[in-house]
Amino acid sequence: MKQSLVSVAVITLCATLAGCGFTSGPDERVPSDAVSLDVRPVDSPAAHDHFSALTERERLVIPDADAWAEFWARLTAEELPRPALPAVDFTSEMVLAASMGSRPSGGYTIHVDQVAESDGQVYVVVREVSPRANCPVTDVLTAPVIAVRVPRREAPVTFIERAEVRGCD
Repeated sequence: MKQSLVSVAVITLCATLAGCGFTSGPDERVPSDAVSLDVRPVDSPAAHDHFSALTERERLVIPDADAWAEFWARLTAEELPRPALPAVDFTSEMVLAASMGSRPSGGYTIHVDQVAESDGQVYVVVREVSPRANCPVTDVLTAPVIAVRVPRREAPVTFIERAEVRGCD
């Protein structure tokens, strides 16, 4: 069982990251004229893990190396040995991260399905997947997280939330 040693609210962290303005709303859609951006994984298993140290739900824009190091320290706080900080070229990239927070069992996952840009705005579609009631899952606390690299943009970022309940396949 992992628990975060430091719990930082998204708003506080976002303010620390030089005003990385974002909004989130369940009714928002990616505009039909949006151009998809290249989404690449962060090169470490800890960046797409079911057992992160992030026990709070977060949506983050990570624009620079200092913010990346701080996030990575929180993400991997309970891993021994601690994984090395993956390289990110912040002159041309930024990192987007999403965590679900603590969940009571296995069967939960989180995905970045799309990152697109339209009219000076970046849209990030995040999908949280939950197991259907009565599906067999592992009896262990989880804290799913995903971190991806995308081309650097100075535009505001809007996280668009999607929820899915997966059957007992």
